[in-house]
Amino acid sequence: MGASVALGSPEGEPSNCPDTHGGSLFKPIGSRISCASEKVWRPVNFSAVKGATYFFYGRFLLQFTEKFIIYAFTPPRPRRGIFEKRNSMKPKINQLFPELEQIKDEELRAKVASTWLEAIEKGEWGINELESIPFTLLIPDCQVNLVAHTRAVTQTALNVARTLLDFYKEKVEINFDLLIAGAILHDVGKILEYAKERGKVVKSKTGKLLRHPFSGSALAYKHGLPEEVVHMIATHAREGDGGYRSTEAMIIHYADFINFESLGGKM
Repeated sequence: MGASVALGSPEGEPSNCPDTHGGSLFKPIGSRISCASEKVWRPVNFSAVKGATYFFYGRFLLQFTEKFIIYAFTPPRPRRGIFEKRNSMKPKINQLFPELEQIKDEELRAKVASTWLEAIEKGEWGINELESIPFTLLIPDCQVNLVAHTRAVTQTALNVARTLLDFYKEKVEINFDLLIAGAILHDVGKILEYAKERGKVVKSKTGKLLRHPFSGSALAYKHGLPEEVVHMIATHAREGDGGYRSTEAMIIHYADFINFESLGGKM
Protein backbone atom coordinates (compact mmCIF):
# COMPACT_ATOMS: atom_id res chain seq x y z
CA MET A 1 0.00 0.00 0.00
CA GLY A 2 1.16 3.59 -0.65
CA ALA A 3 1.84 6.21 1.97
CA SER A 4 -1.24 7.60 3.77
CA VAL A 5 -2.23 11.25 3.43
CA ALA A 6 -2.53 13.15 6.72
CA LEU A 7 -5.63 15.27 7.39
CA GLY A 8 -4.80 18.91 7.16
CA SER A 9 -1.57 18.28 5.25
CA PRO A 10 -1.25 19.50 1.67
CA GLU A 11 -2.95 17.08 -0.70
CA GLY A 12 -0.58 14.46 -2.02
CA GLU A 13 2.10 14.92 0.63
CA PRO A 14 2.96 11.79 2.58
CA SER A 15 2.09 11.77 6.25
CA ASN A 16 4.74 11.19 8.88
CA CYS A 17 2.11 9.71 11.18
CA PRO A 18 1.81 5.96 11.22
CA ASP A 19 -1.57 4.47 10.16
CA THR A 20 -2.37 3.03 13.55
CA HIS A 21 -6.06 2.37 12.81
CA GLY A 22 -5.75 0.02 9.93
CA GLY A 23 -5.97 2.66 7.23
CA SER A 24 -9.49 3.84 8.16
CA LEU A 25 -9.94 7.60 8.23
CA PHE A 26 -13.40 7.50 9.82
CA LYS A 27 -13.05 7.07 13.58
CA PRO A 28 -15.25 7.86 16.58
CA ILE A 29 -15.77 11.50 17.51
CA GLY A 30 -12.85 12.78 19.51
CA SER A 31 -10.37 10.11 18.43
CA ARG A 32 -7.04 11.40 17.30
CA ILE A 33 -3.62 10.17 16.43
CA SER A 34 -0.32 11.51 17.60
CA CYS A 35 3.07 11.45 16.11
CA ALA A 36 6.28 13.23 16.72
CA SER A 37 5.65 15.94 14.11
CA GLU A 38 1.88 16.64 14.30
CA LYS A 39 -1.42 16.00 16.01
CA VAL A 40 -4.44 15.59 13.76
CA TRP A 41 -8.12 15.15 14.62
CA ARG A 42 -9.78 12.30 12.80
CA PRO A 43 -13.00 13.04 10.85
CA VAL A 44 -16.30 12.72 12.72
CA ASN A 45 -18.54 9.70 12.49
CA PHE A 46 -21.03 11.06 9.94
CA SER A 47 -23.78 8.63 10.82
CA ALA A 48 -23.69 9.88 14.42
CA VAL A 49 -23.80 13.51 13.28
CA LYS A 50 -26.69 12.75 10.94
CA GLY A 51 -28.66 11.09 13.75
CA ALA A 52 -28.01 13.97 16.14
CA THR A 53 -29.02 16.50 13.46
CA TYR A 54 -32.30 14.73 12.82
CA PHE A 55 -32.97 14.53 16.56
CA PHE A 56 -32.44 18.24 17.24
CA TYR A 57 -34.15 19.33 14.02
CA GLY A 58 -37.17 17.18 14.82
CA ARG A 59 -37.32 18.62 18.32
CA PHE A 60 -37.12 22.17 17.00
CA LEU A 61 -39.82 21.47 14.40
CA LEU A 62 -42.13 19.99 17.05
CA GLN A 63 -41.69 23.01 19.36
CA PHE A 64 -42.16 25.45 16.48
CA THR A 65 -45.34 23.69 15.33
CA GLU A 66 -46.74 23.67 18.86
CA LYS A 67 -46.08 27.40 19.31
CA PHE A 68 -47.55 28.20 15.90
CA ILE A 69 -50.77 26.30 16.67
CA ILE A 70 -51.11 28.07 20.03
CA TYR A 71 -50.49 31.47 18.37
CA ALA A 72 -52.81 30.82 15.42
CA PHE A 73 -55.79 29.53 17.40
CA THR A 74 -55.61 31.68 20.55
CA PRO A 75 -57.74 34.84 20.23
CA PRO A 76 -55.71 38.00 20.84
CA ARG A 77 -56.07 39.60 24.23
CA PRO A 78 -57.06 43.23 24.21
CA ARG A 79 -54.25 45.54 25.27
CA ARG A 80 -54.57 46.62 28.87
CA GLY A 81 -55.08 50.27 27.96
CA ILE A 82 -57.96 49.44 25.63
CA PHE A 83 -59.55 47.16 28.24
CA GLU A 84 -59.39 49.88 30.89
CA LYS A 85 -60.72 52.48 28.44
CA ARG A 86 -63.71 50.31 27.60
CA ASN A 87 -64.44 49.71 31.28
CA SER A 88 -64.36 53.43 31.93
CA MET A 89 -66.92 54.02 29.16
CA LYS A 90 -69.43 51.37 30.31
CA PRO A 91 -71.31 53.68 32.71
CA LYS A 92 -71.75 56.18 29.86
CA ILE A 93 -73.21 53.45 27.60
CA ASN A 94 -75.71 52.62 30.35
CA GLN A 95 -76.66 56.29 30.58
CA LEU A 96 -77.11 56.60 26.81
CA PHE A 97 -79.21 53.43 26.61
CA PRO A 98 -81.10 53.03 29.91
CA GLU A 99 -83.17 50.25 28.28
CA LEU A 100 -80.12 48.04 28.85
CA GLU A 101 -81.21 47.70 32.47
CA GLN A 102 -84.38 45.92 31.31
CA ILE A 103 -82.27 42.98 30.08
CA LYS A 104 -82.47 40.51 32.96
CA ASP A 105 -79.58 38.32 31.81
CA GLU A 106 -76.45 40.09 33.10
CA GLU A 107 -74.11 38.33 30.68
CA LEU A 108 -76.26 39.31 27.70
CA ARG A 109 -76.44 42.90 28.96
CA ALA A 110 -72.63 43.06 29.24
CA LYS A 111 -72.18 41.69 25.71
CA VAL A 112 -74.53 44.31 24.27
CA ALA A 113 -72.53 47.08 25.98
CA SER A 114 -69.17 45.65 24.88
CA THR A 115 -70.38 45.49 21.26
CA TRP A 116 -71.23 49.18 21.32
CA LEU A 117 -67.89 50.00 22.94
CA GLU A 118 -65.88 48.19 20.27
CA ALA A 119 -67.91 49.82 17.50
CA ILE A 120 -67.07 53.24 18.95
CA GLU A 121 -63.40 52.31 19.15
CA LYS A 122 -63.19 50.82 15.64
CA GLY A 123 -65.15 53.69 14.12
CA GLU A 124 -62.77 56.13 15.86
CA TRP A 125 -65.59 58.06 17.47
CA GLY A 126 -65.69 59.54 20.94
CA ILE A 127 -68.48 58.27 23.15
CA ASN A 128 -69.69 61.85 23.59
CA GLU A 129 -70.07 62.17 19.82
CA LEU A 130 -72.80 59.52 19.55
CA GLU A 131 -75.54 62.06 20.15
CA SER A 132 -74.23 64.20 17.28
CA ILE A 133 -74.32 61.37 14.68
CA PRO A 134 -77.50 61.47 12.55
CA PHE A 135 -79.33 58.15 12.56
CA THR A 136 -79.54 58.18 8.75
CA LEU A 137 -77.95 59.91 5.76
CA LEU A 138 -81.08 59.27 3.67
CA ILE A 139 -82.92 62.19 5.28
CA PRO A 140 -81.27 65.49 4.27
CA ASP A 141 -80.00 67.50 7.24
CA CYS A 142 -81.36 64.87 9.65
CA GLN A 143 -81.74 66.32 13.16
CA VAL A 144 -82.45 63.03 14.96
CA ASN A 145 -79.31 61.42 16.35
CA LEU A 146 -78.42 57.73 16.44
CA VAL A 147 -78.94 57.36 20.19
CA ALA A 148 -82.44 58.87 20.10
CA HIS A 149 -83.42 56.70 17.13
CA THR A 150 -82.08 53.54 18.79
CA ARG A 151 -84.03 54.25 21.96
CA ALA A 152 -87.21 55.11 20.01
CA VAL A 153 -87.00 51.85 18.05
CA THR A 154 -86.40 49.91 21.27
CA GLN A 155 -89.41 51.51 23.00
CA THR A 156 -91.59 51.01 19.90
CA ALA A 157 -90.59 47.34 19.73
CA LEU A 158 -91.35 46.83 23.43
CA ASN A 159 -94.79 48.42 23.10
CA VAL A 160 -95.61 46.31 20.04
CA ALA A 161 -94.48 43.15 21.85
CA ARG A 162 -96.57 43.93 24.95
CA THR A 163 -99.62 44.67 22.81
CA LEU A 164 -99.24 41.36 20.97
CA LEU A 165 -98.99 39.46 24.25
CA ASP A 166 -101.93 41.35 25.78
CA PHE A 167 -104.22 40.34 22.95
CA TYR A 168 -102.81 37.01 21.73
CA LYS A 169 -101.28 35.73 24.99
CA GLU A 170 -99.84 32.21 24.62
CA LYS A 171 -100.40 32.24 20.84
CA VAL A 172 -97.29 34.43 20.53
CA GLU A 173 -93.87 33.75 22.04
CA ILE A 174 -91.53 36.68 22.52
CA ASN A 175 -88.21 36.68 24.36
CA PHE A 176 -87.92 40.18 25.81
CA ASP A 177 -84.22 39.95 26.70
CA LEU A 178 -83.35 39.05 23.11
CA LEU A 179 -85.78 41.63 21.72
CA ILE A 180 -84.21 44.47 23.73
CA ALA A 181 -80.68 43.33 22.87
CA GLY A 182 -81.54 43.22 19.16
CA ALA A 183 -83.24 46.62 19.24
CA ILE A 184 -80.35 48.34 21.01
CA LEU A 185 -77.86 46.79 18.58
CA HIS A 186 -79.87 46.99 15.34
CA ASP A 187 -77.96 50.08 14.10
CA VAL A 188 -74.64 49.58 15.92
CA GLY A 189 -72.97 49.00 12.53
CA LYS A 190 -73.67 52.62 11.57
CA ILE A 191 -70.76 53.59 13.80
CA LEU A 192 -68.57 51.86 11.20
CA GLU A 193 -70.73 52.82 8.19
CA TYR A 194 -70.30 56.53 8.92
CA ALA A 195 -67.21 58.68 9.32
CA LYS A 196 -66.52 62.32 10.13
CA GLU A 197 -64.91 64.30 7.33
CA ARG A 198 -64.33 68.06 7.50
CA GLY A 199 -66.92 68.38 10.22
CA LYS A 200 -69.59 66.44 8.32
CA VAL A 201 -70.83 62.88 8.78
CA VAL A 202 -70.40 60.95 5.53
CA LYS A 203 -70.36 57.36 4.31
CA SER A 204 -67.06 55.75 5.34
CA LYS A 205 -64.89 53.48 3.21
CA THR A 206 -66.20 50.55 5.26
CA GLY A 207 -69.78 51.76 4.75
CA LYS A 208 -69.36 51.79 0.98
CA LEU A 209 -68.35 48.13 1.12
CA LEU A 210 -70.55 46.87 3.97
CA ARG A 211 -73.88 48.29 5.06
CA HIS A 212 -74.59 48.41 8.77
CA PRO A 213 -76.62 45.16 8.96
CA PHE A 214 -73.45 43.30 7.87
CA SER A 215 -70.91 45.12 10.04
CA GLY A 216 -73.30 45.20 13.02
CA SER A 217 -74.06 41.48 12.90
CA ALA A 218 -70.33 40.73 12.55
CA LEU A 219 -69.56 42.74 15.69
CA ALA A 220 -72.37 41.07 17.62
CA TYR A 221 -71.19 37.63 16.55
CA LYS A 222 -67.64 38.46 17.62
CA HIS A 223 -68.83 39.41 21.10
CA GLY A 224 -70.76 36.18 21.54
CA LEU A 225 -74.30 37.50 21.21
CA PRO A 226 -76.88 34.75 20.65
CA GLU A 227 -77.62 33.86 17.04
CA GLU A 228 -81.17 35.15 17.50
CA VAL A 229 -79.77 38.63 18.18
CA VAL A 230 -77.32 38.44 15.26
CA HIS A 231 -80.30 37.43 13.10
CA MET A 232 -82.29 40.51 14.17
CA ILE A 233 -79.42 42.85 13.30
CA ALA A 234 -78.78 41.15 9.97
CA THR A 235 -82.44 41.18 8.84
CA HIS A 236 -83.83 44.42 10.27
CA ALA A 237 -83.33 46.40 7.03
CA ARG A 238 -83.92 45.58 3.35
CA GLU A 239 -81.23 42.87 3.52
CA GLY A 240 -83.80 40.72 5.31
CA ASP A 241 -86.58 41.20 2.76
CA GLY A 242 -87.77 38.01 1.11
CA GLY A 243 -86.18 35.79 3.76
CA TYR A 244 -87.11 34.41 7.15
CA ARG A 245 -87.54 36.76 10.09
CA SER A 246 -88.24 35.58 13.62
CA THR A 247 -91.08 37.21 15.58
CA GLU A 248 -88.60 39.47 17.39
CA ALA A 249 -86.87 40.34 14.09
CA MET A 250 -90.22 41.29 12.49
CA ILE A 251 -91.04 43.53 15.44
CA ILE A 252 -87.69 45.34 15.19
CA HIS A 253 -87.94 45.62 11.41
CA TYR A 254 -91.34 47.33 11.51
CA ALA A 255 -90.46 49.42 14.57
CA ASP A 256 -87.40 50.70 12.70
CA PHE A 257 -89.34 51.61 9.55
CA ILE A 258 -92.20 53.22 11.48
CA ASN A 259 -89.65 55.61 12.98
CA PHE A 260 -87.69 56.07 9.75
CA GLU A 261 -90.65 56.79 7.47
CA SER A 262 -92.51 58.91 10.03
CA LEU A 263 -89.58 61.33 9.83
CA GLY A 264 -89.71 61.47 6.04
CA GLY A 265 -87.27 58.70 5.25
CA LYS A 266 -87.51 56.89 1.94
CA MET A 267 -85.47 53.92 0.77
